[in-house]
Amino acid sequence: MELTNQHVTTSISSFCNERGVPIKDQLIDMICNNPDLPALGTSIFSVLQISSSANEPTQELTDLILSDVSLTQKILRLANSASFRKSPSHAVTSISRAVQLLGLDTIKACALAMMLIEGIPKNHAKYVRYELEFALSASLIGRKLAKRSAFPNTEEIAIAALFKNMGSLLTATFDEKLYRETMALVKNGTHNKTQASLHTIGCSFDTLTEIAMREWRIPNNIINAMNLLPSEALFIPKNRQEWMQQVAEFSKSAA
Repeated sequence: MELTNQHVTTSISSFCNERGVPIKDQLIDMICNNPDLPALGTSIFSVLQISSSANEPTQELTDLILSDVSLTQKILRLANSASFRKSPSHAVTSISRAVQLLGLDTIKACALAMMLIEGIPKNHAKYVRYELEFALSASLIGRKLAKRSAFPNTEEIAIAALFKNMGSLLTATFDEKLYRETMALVKNGTHNKTQASLHTIGCSFDTLTEIAMREWRIPNNIINAMNLLPSEALFIPKNRQEWMQQVAEFSKSAA
C-alpha cells in the first residue's frame, strides 16, 4: 500500500502566488483530486464499512487485510508482540487467528492507523512524522477512554481521534513551508491553531479535516465527533455524541 507523490515538485503556496489561486482552494483541490489520496480514502472507507456489513465482518476484514501483503505482515507482527501473544511457543501465523486474539475492533483500529501511515505521501518526512505520531497518540488515548465509557459502541472514538488532525497532517504533506509558517504563529503564542491556519491558508485546519473526511465518505457520526466543542468548559455529556466530542477533543489535547 506504499504510495508516492513525486509529481508534486513545488509548494502549494508558490503555485498559488504564481497563478493567483487562493491557497485554500488549491489545498482543497489537492485533497480532493490528488491521485494518492483517493486510494487511501477508499481503503479507509472499506474498513469502516465492514462493521455495518450484512456479511460476516471478521471474514471480510480478514480478506481485506490479506489483499495487502504489507498490511498482513504488520498485523501478524503485532499479534505476535509481547503485548498480545499469550504463549511464546504458540506463534500467530494467520490473520483469522490474529483477529480472534486481538478482537475485531482492535484489528480495525490498527489497520486504519497502518493504512494512514503508509498512505500519506512522505514529501516532508519530519513534519509528517510529527503529525502522524500525534494522530496515533490521540487514537490510543481515545481507545483507552472508550473502554471506560457507559455508552455503547464507543470504539469509533479511536477513529475520530486518529483523524482529528488530518487538516494539519495534509498541510504538512503537501506544503512544508505553509505548514511551518502556520505552526510558527502558534509557537509564538500570537495565534491558536484555528487562528493561525485561517491567517495562512484562508480556512481552518478543522475545515480541511472535514473536507477530507467527507471526500473519503467517513460516517457522519465519526465526523461529528471531530467537531469543535462550543467552549472549553466541559459538562456532563447528555448523549453519546457529546461524549465522543469531549473525548476526541481531550485526546487531541492530551496527545
